[in-house]
Amino acid sequence: MPGDGNRVPVTAGEEPTTDIMPRSAEARRCTPTKQPSTPNLDFEKAETYFQQVFLPFKFHVPLTTLKLAHEGNRHITGLAHNARAKFQAVREQLNVAGVDRAYWDIAVEVRIGEIRNLLGEKLSAMPVRLPPAAPNTMSFEWSELHGPRWAGMKEEARSHWEAAAARGQDLCIDSEWTQLAEQHLSRL
Repeated sequence: MPGDGNRVPVTAGEEPTTDIMPRSAEARRCTPTKQPSTPNLDFEKAETYFQQVFLPFKFHVPLTTLKLAHEGNRHITGLAHNARAKFQAVREQLNVAGVDRAYWDIAVEVRIGEIRNLLGEKLSAMPVRLPPAAPNTMSFEWSELHGPRWAGMKEEARSHWEAAAARGQDLCIDSEWTQLAEQHLSRL
């Protein structure tokens, strides 16, 4: 059926089926999409920041006070904010540049999803080792306090990856970015 990229095509003499096709390029009959040129886009700068600053960051020492834990939280959250802002700036450039927008929109969507997912993972893995609470003070675990926030980040990441995969499927774009979005979704 035209416009329904999820259905198996029916040839003459076959019974229609309602089986949903997998999202692979062969199943959609899409040709692999090559990366279009990037005139005046800052995608490479955003990608470099993501790969060299945000992605490799990790805490090397335990955070033993509440103040250090909050500072660590602010630092990694700031790195994530900067990475996301760089990719969102690329999206704004796409509005003006007049380049093949769909390919780069999908790439930006995938990276923003990765930033949200990785931020949640990095925050949940923060080595917070608070001393036992003094008598008559509130005791809590860092992960108990922030656990729901981290789960929300994973859900936000999922929505970005679903949007990227759906856009690729709708426009019959099969690129490394649509494949990466589908890989992330299959792991959730």
